Amino acid sequence: MSTALVDVETERLVLGAVMVNNALLAEVAQFVQAHHFSDGRHRLVYAAMMGLSETSTQIDPLTLRGRLGEDCEMIGGLAYLGGLDEGVPRMTTVGQWARTVREHARRRAFKAVCARAAEQASDEGIETDALIDMHQAQVLKLAESGMGGVSHIAKVIPEALKNLEAYAASASGVIGIATGLPDLDRMTSGLKGGELWIVAARPSRGKSVLCGQIAVHAASRGNKVLFFPQEMPAPDVAQRMTLSEADVDKYKLRRGGSDWDDLWARVGKAAGRLSQSAIWFDGNESATLTQVRAAARRHRDLYGLDLVIVDYLQRLSFDPRVERWIAVGDAAKGLKSLALALGVPVLVACQVNAEGEEKRPTMANLGQSAGIISAEADVIAFLHPEDMLKWREQPYPIVNLHLDKNRSGPTGAVGLSFDRPTLKFLNLARERA
Repeated sequence: MSTALVDVETERLVLGAVMVNNALLAEVAQFVQAHHFSDGRHRLVYAAMMGLSETSTQIDPLTLRGRLGEDCEMIGGLAYLGGLDEGVPRMTTVGQWARTVREHARRRAFKAVCARAAEQASDEGIETDALIDMHQAQVLKLAESGMGGVSHIAKVIPEALKNLEAYAASASGVIGIATGLPDLDRMTSGLKGGELWIVAARPSRGKSVLCGQIAVHAASRGNKVLFFPQEMPAPDVAQRMTLSEADVDKYKLRRGGSDWDDLWARVGKAAGRLSQSAIWFDGNESATLTQVRAAARRHRDLYGLDLVIVDYLQRLSFDPRVERWIAVGDAAKGLKSLALALGVPVLVACQVNAEGEEKRPTMANLGQSAGIISAEADVIAFLHPEDMLKWREQPYPIVNLHLDKNRSGPTGAVGLSFDRPTLKFLNLARERA
């Protein structure tokens, strides 16, 4: 093993510092776990130290010998334990030493992941996407292991006050990305970084329309949006966006008439505006979670990223060896982790089961994955017509967006009017006569 990945002397200094001053164990424990030590003796001693600390027992060579039991002689006995603090200064930089031990451990683990990936890449019995999923999950876990450490509240308060001041200074209370639907924005304060939003409904109830509408509004405010259109080809989604932006009924374009030229002029202007907006479509049909995460990270690095939209959750591609409800739940977990890792909101359309066809759907209608999705999501909203007969027959039916979970605000229903001719949702106050 390369000596660059092992520093036994620094490991000894960490243990020795704790022997000199037991109170330093609290600082060390923020960064280091027993498995981070490369030397097997050090792993045993550190685990023994943690055990003694849990019972508020003094940590010294004698108490360690008692805690280690038969392992003590195996690692060198009292002579070894007594020498751990040799040369350790009374004023130590134990935090830096502990971070060094952890980083060497993470590098060794990363090297091992790469070695296994290289070996398994030659196994044609493993699908490529499954292989990528497997090892990317391990790499992401390693990335997360480098984050954290505890922070005193005094360090956290400034950021908390900054967010509160932004909320207070905003006339609408929106501190995230506005959806363009004021009533929804007032309840949620907008889509905020790190949040997972679920918009759920039965098929053909407006999930995709709402996702596209939010994308256009977000981009019009200067936000960079990455859209994963899993249900429709990107040109079809862009067509809907254009017609909605132009406020034009698609079917009037083919009828001719005195206003035909004007309608096409409006479409052209809307297309021009949208062409300048920061919306990108990922062209991977039925993408895997791994591909979504990789594309989002790559896009963030190349162009910047403020919002990710996935339409829709169940259309992602899953490992056929995993039960579907587990895979869907894992996808929800992965998308929440992506939101946290990139610091952007992730908006995901989700289909509810057939029990939510006529009656107003609830979280129970998310199927077997309901428990996982409801735990991971910050906002869960269900689109459902106020009157099913009017929904089927009227051009401007009322649709309620039932906010059943809202981690940072109230729950309740947001009343919307669905403008069927131009495929857009409007606040009820703007409902057409």
